[in-house]
Amino acid sequence: MFRAPILIVDTETTGLGPTARPIDLGAILLDADGTEIAHYETLIRPHTWDEQAEEAAKIHRITWAMVKDAPKPAEVCADFRAWRESVGAVWSTSFNVGFDRPMLERVGVSLRWGPCIMVRAGEIMGPLGLLRDADPTHPRFDPSFPWLYPPLTPGRSLSACEFFGVEPAMPAHRAMADATTAARVLVAMKK
Repeated sequence: MFRAPILIVDTETTGLGPTARPIDLGAILLDADGTEIAHYETLIRPHTWDEQAEEAAKIHRITWAMVKDAPKPAEVCADFRAWRESVGAVWSTSFNVGFDRPMLERVGVSLRWGPCIMVRAGEIMGPLGLLRDADPTHPRFDPSFPWLYPPLTPGRSLSACEFFGVEPAMPAHRAMADATTAARVLVAMKK
């Protein structure tokens, strides 16, 4: 399925802007056959907690009380690096590399990135995702992260999970669950 083991990562953050920082990190290591062989999960104490962080907390439900005693970014960076080396993780990806890569780099985590799962899923899904508008009455409608979870952004009819027949891990919008869901989508795309 894969040429080598691959690490799927996800972050939850204090927001979307240039001052946003990761506060939740989840990673799943898949072997060449697509089987999970290791995982990593930690909360990260942000340098600040502001209105932007409070708004982001409405989506991922991570509060200041949950992260105030979490490891600091430098500690997480060192621990995550040691974990990756111990499990032999070389290549990494995420559902949205364009978001997760800069977020991880903001706390000093540097990875060797492979192709973005979201981009590849969109190439495979093609125009089928453009047939009708998203349904805001869908039981799992979530406009904050609509591409991985049902339904997609307005103008699309299927999420990557629905298209590839993947059951989303819960709770959605927590790094470990989202990394698990992204890994499931990646494996389903390779079948």
